[in-house]
Amino acid sequence: MIIPVSFGSHVRTMAAVGKVLMDDGHDVTFLVADFSENVLTKKGMPAIVYPGAKLKEVHDVLMANGIPLFAKGERFGTSKSLFELTSQVVNVCDAIMHDEGIMNNIKSQKFDLIITEGYHLFGCMNILPYYLDIPFIIYNMQPFSWAAGVPSMPSFEPSFFMGYTADMTFIERFINLFVTAFGLYMVQGGELIGKYMPHKSDMSLNDVAHKAEMWLVNTENCLDYPRVSAPHYQFIGSSSTKPPKALPNDLEEFMMSAKQGVIVMSYGSTEGFREVLKIHINKFFNAFKNIEQKVLLALQCDDMDVPSNVRCMNWMPQNDLLGHKNTVLFISHGGANGQLEAIGHGVPMISIGIMAEQFYNSRRIEYNGYGKQLILHEFTSEELVNAIQEITSNKMYYENTRKCAEIIKDFPPASENVLFWVNHILKFGGSHLHPKSLDMPFYKLFMLDVLLVLLLSVIVLLITTYCLCCFIIRRCCRKHTEKVKLA
Repeated sequence: MIIPVSFGSHVRTMAAVGKVLMDDGHDVTFLVADFSENVLTKKGMPAIVYPGAKLKEVHDVLMANGIPLFAKGERFGTSKSLFELTSQVVNVCDAIMHDEGIMNNIKSQKFDLIITEGYHLFGCMNILPYYLDIPFIIYNMQPFSWAAGVPSMPSFEPSFFMGYTADMTFIERFINLFVTAFGLYMVQGGELIGKYMPHKSDMSLNDVAHKAEMWLVNTENCLDYPRVSAPHYQFIGSSSTKPPKALPNDLEEFMMSAKQGVIVMSYGSTEGFREVLKIHINKFFNAFKNIEQKVLLALQCDDMDVPSNVRCMNWMPQNDLLGHKNTVLFISHGGANGQLEAIGHGVPMISIGIMAEQFYNSRRIEYNGYGKQLILHEFTSEELVNAIQEITSNKMYYENTRKCAEIIKDFPPASENVLFWVNHILKFGGSHLHPKSLDMPFYKLFMLDVLLVLLLSVIVLLITTYCLCCFIIRRCCRKHTEKVKLA
């Protein structure tokens, strides 16, 4: 069974994982909110459905409240709504485990393995397989090494909550340390452990996560920063990149008619992100009027003054377009899936984030030389034109992205990695992959007790040395005084 985060691209990403497993002969069932069921039914994938009306309502409120704030560049202005969303996820976890119909359905199917997606937002979902005593794998879009018991260092592994790179200043490293540590305690829902497993009420959600057979991280090293891995914590590559399919005739004609190439622009499928884009759309249109390329824009452009070189589409086959030979640039909000698709096809990017990890994603694009980062509420049309001209005229960006694409192709594809590790866990379990760090408290894992003893030893040595020096000085002074008196 697969339990995805029941929103947009998350469900589609996990559906791709499910398809790989089904093609190999596995029976796969999803556990999703009712508003995401249609994504799976279109693909012929069975699902156990839980009521998600309240969850969707809180998510929609988050987006509605966030639109004016995101448009002004206030990254953390919706923290209250985000907290309400995570609290509602806990209610969903509680409702699922309290629903006898859902639980009996899950038990009756006798699943051999459960794959949960997400750690922070949907972290409480990991309680379900643990409660049912079913082995489980945690599948993540972002790295959470400390949560997996991997002793990585915040000195060179930036938290995706912050827009830092691997080269951090002292202040950035200081902040990154505390943000990384704080991330361990952001996950809500630990009270459900005591509610459904009173004999294990002393456990935390981190303890439950440590019971996972292994962790699979859906990212590419050459897109992100190289990070510490472990036998039970594997970077499997991108599940998003696929060979492009042939385009419909009208799109193919549009692509081939662009003598200077086509710029593909998308702010994802989340309606809230598109509403933020509409607030700033005139800046984009004014820039597009002054470039030679044609633009394919994923947006409903009714009643807008659309430039003649821009074609608007409510939905576009993004992966197929990014894989087209005439695509020269991808402009996006910094969503992980879009970046993985673009880099997989060797397409340079301009990334203009709106919220959350999108700023981190945007920064890494510029850091690695794959494109440019612009700030949504700050950039001007002229700056966008300059960025487009620089990227399309400077071969460095194309060469960097093509090299990354070739590196990705040189590794086994994510589909093979997922299949290998799932089959391996089904055969042998994951205990042989688990390092002792999973059972160690934080202070032991990072040797804080040893460092404390060393620090105390140094302090005792310094105090002893000081006292000894004072004693010698006093003795010397006393003898000198006695000699003076005798004289």
